[in-house]
Amino acid sequence: MAKEEAGQREKKGVPMVLAALVAAVALLLGISGTLGLMITGLVPVAGLHPEYTVIRAVDAEDHSARAPIYIALEPPFVVNVDRNGRRAFLQITVEVMTRNEELAEALQAHTPVIRNNLLMLFGTVEYAEVQTREGKDRLRHQALAEINKVLKDKGAPALLEELYFTGFVMQ
Repeated sequence: MAKEEAGQREKKGVPMVLAALVAAVALLLGISGTLGLMITGLVPVAGLHPEYTVIRAVDAEDHSARAPIYIALEPPFVVNVDRNGRRAFLQITVEVMTRNEELAEALQAHTPVIRNNLLMLFGTVEYAEVQTREGKDRLRHQALAEINKVLKDKGAPALLEELYFTGFVMQ
């Protein structure tokens, strides 16, 4: 008799433990899903203004739609420079950055003028000037200003944001 009662208690206990475990897992999944939706902004959080959610969504769209566009000005620029009365060579590889696709197209359309003006600028550099980081930065800013001047004169929709020297060889 005692064995039969113990067996009945075990049968009742196992389904209860299993049901409690299933309920706990379902509760955790529900909480995790709700928090995930709140964090991503798909479900508004109580106490926050609806405008906040909208602004966040718009900012995220603008940022992804305006990813940087890098354009290499190929081939590298090679110019002769004066090095204490002797001839030296300067080879500079240039890339520019914009977030405007129309500007990228305008840059391609005016590449001959831009390359001409940059060759003239790089050809006036003295070897000693660009041996330092400050000299290279100064030349980089001058090159960016020169390209933006050409783009502005040609009626481009915007200006470049940045210019990078991705290769700089002096010999």
